[in-house]
Amino acid sequence: MRKKMLFLMMGISLLALITVNPTCPEKVEICDNGVDDDGDGFADCRDDECTEMCPEDCGNQLDDDFDGSIDCDDEECWADGGEKKFSISEIMYDPTGNEVQQEWVEVCNESDKCADASGFTIADGSSITPTVFQEGLTFRAGQCKTVSNNPVNIFECHVQTHVQWTIEITLNNEGDSVTLKDAEGNTLDKMVYSLGMTSPGKSLEKCKDDSGKAFYQETNAAMYECGNFGSPELPNACD
Repeated sequence: MRKKMLFLMMGISLLALITVNPTCPEKVEICDNGVDDDGDGFADCRDDECTEMCPEDCGNQLDDDFDGSIDCDDEECWADGGEKKFSISEIMYDPTGNEVQQEWVEVCNESDKCADASGFTIADGSSITPTVFQEGLTFRAGQCKTVSNNPVNIFECHVQTHVQWTIEITLNNEGDSVTLKDAEGNTLDKMVYSLGMTSPGKSLEKCKDDSGKAFYQETNAAMYECGNFGSPELPNACD
């Protein structure tokens, strides 16, 4: 009888202990281990707890924060005002083939946010009428697009045209300049080159030294097509 009473008392004590301490430590999601730590059915960046640790990368064409919007479709990827960082990063002014069709200028968005280039203008040294970028032309973070004589979205020697020169031009092989301005007329970048800076069929790239100062050099990139060497719409070989 005494044993039964002892077991009963122990059971009541254990029940009381459980009642007093009914909860377990709250589980917290670790946002980079590939595990659903808090058991809510979502791991890492798919979990709402990880929003601040999983920002959208605005140039990789992935939905990094899993909100259903990619790059420029994500409101996180648009800066509130501020200076737009664009550059003329590469030009092909002396291709091996038809200069009218195979010349191109590459323009890049150097910021980590998306940018609207509507109304930007570009002109070479002899242009009487600058070419205006079409309405709605946007750039992902780090994205580069090309300007040429060819119609928009046409591929020539594997190079896609995004902006067509208003008036057909040929860049001077002996030296010329190309100037990029924003919609308000502010100069964003200007590239000046002279005779002998590149060999025929090789592009001229904008590079930066360790201090961030820009300089220009003949590309070391592989041949992209039609006997021409360069990296249109891709990072420059010197990057």
